[in-house]
Amino acid sequence: SWLPSRYLLLLQLICQIFPTTDFRHPIVTPALLLLGEALSFTPVSSSRDAASGLFVANLVLQFVAPTHRYFPEVLSFLESFFYSATSGALEAPGTQFSKFSLGLNKSHDCVVEGLDFNKFVHHSTDSADSQVAIFAAGLTVLQQAIFIWKEHPAIVEVLQPFKMLFKCISRQFYPSTVQAQLQSLEASIDELSNKVSSMRKPLQLMVKKPQSIKQFIPKFESEYVPGRDYDPDKERSAMRKLKHQHRKETLGAMRELRKDNQFLANEKMKLKRAEDEVREAKRKKILGELEGQEHQAKEADKLR
Repeated sequence: SWLPSRYLLLLQLICQIFPTTDFRHPIVTPALLLLGEALSFTPVSSSRDAASGLFVANLVLQFVAPTHRYFPEVLSFLESFFYSATSGALEAPGTQFSKFSLGLNKSHDCVVEGLDFNKFVHHSTDSADSQVAIFAAGLTVLQQAIFIWKEHPAIVEVLQPFKMLFKCISRQFYPSTVQAQLQSLEASIDELSNKVSSMRKPLQLMVKKPQSIKQFIPKFESEYVPGRDYDPDKERSAMRKLKHQHRKETLGAMRELRKDNQFLANEKMKLKRAEDEVREAKRKKILGELEGQEHQAKEADKLR
């Protein structure tokens, strides 16, 4: 069965509190999945169920209105909803409305007011007045859906089943206000379909310039200059020049680096050689002093 009214009001409160423009939301996304499942699989067996379905469809439109996100379960439910109003002229695509029909068998004239959801929830009735009110509310929900998804690229194909359904509905049994609303909706669907169809362009092959057959005849230059580039492709010639210049600059940089490394190695060698000379001079000086002291010591031993 359909969700209780307290849950539906809670879902409406979620729509007003949390952001519905997020691609994924820990609260809004599961709520939309629940509403989509309700529209797809919950059977409709009374006016109360039909009113609940329209309320859920309208609630889904409130969720997706800021982002214009396409929600196919709404249009699928509305399609089955209007199938039930054809009085058996067409077979419903599913079993969702198999136990409920909106078709009128005789003329009924009443004042159509806004659909009072609270009334249908607490006082379920399948009278002709309730069926007319529910049918008018369905037209209003469909009109809102068309306004939200009018920029969708497949809107013509999406609305095509409704045009066929409206032709099979016995509209003479409905009040004049409902007939006018239905006629206005049909006109808006036709206008939107014509507008979108006129803006479409058929697929075409890509227009390419005719390419000449590649010739392999050798080309001779009467005034050939060695080193000059005779390539007719300017871009390829410029790329070749850039590569040559890059290679030249690379070799020059490597040459300079080798020179710098050699200079640094020579300087290091000179510093090391100078340090070795200083160290060798100190060693010779110390050895000379030691030899002199040893000679003095030997002379002193001889005098004794």
